[in-house]
Amino acid sequence: MADDIKEPRSRYGWAWAIITIGMFLGLVFWVFNLGDELSDTPPTVEEQMTSELANPQVITIDITPDPIVVEATEMTALADLVGSEQIADLVGRAVDLQAVPVESVVGDMAFWIGDSADRRVYVLFDQVVTPDTPIEGKVDIDRGDRVNISGEVRSADSIPEGVTADLPQAVKAYIYATGLSEVAQNR
Repeated sequence: MADDIKEPRSRYGWAWAIITIGMFLGLVFWVFNLGDELSDTPPTVEEQMTSELANPQVITIDITPDPIVVEATEMTALADLVGSEQIADLVGRAVDLQAVPVESVVGDMAFWIGDSADRRVYVLFDQVVTPDTPIEGKVDIDRGDRVNISGEVRSADSIPEGVTADLPQAVKAYIYATGLSEVAQNR
């Protein structure tokens, strides 16, 4: 009769089967690394290159400069004038230059300042002409002298009345000197 007694079955046998299957699938998933998004390893260079080529990013950079407000300040360095590609853009600016070299002398009331024939600025000044004297006018300027100049950058088509010096053809703007004094002579 002992053979007739059946042991009671567990009610939760199906739960153990589901847990076992889930653990088995998790182990397979982990071993074969299915799903790279869950991986802790960083991507390889090849993976990065292919993903960058597949998804190009276009970055637009706005390089438009902000508007610049330029005040009409006084020019105090010769480099500001001779370094400028277009001195005609500086018309109307005040000039106060100290000890600038005279590159060449054109006439009694005109000369070039600068360090070479390629980097120079034309200067006109007005003075009272004193004919039949060794020095015409109050200032005797020669090549190599250093002079102080105060005045204004003017357009080539606006020569003041009374100035008898002519402008060379290539000059688009010049310095009209209202104050001129010699600092050193090259004699």
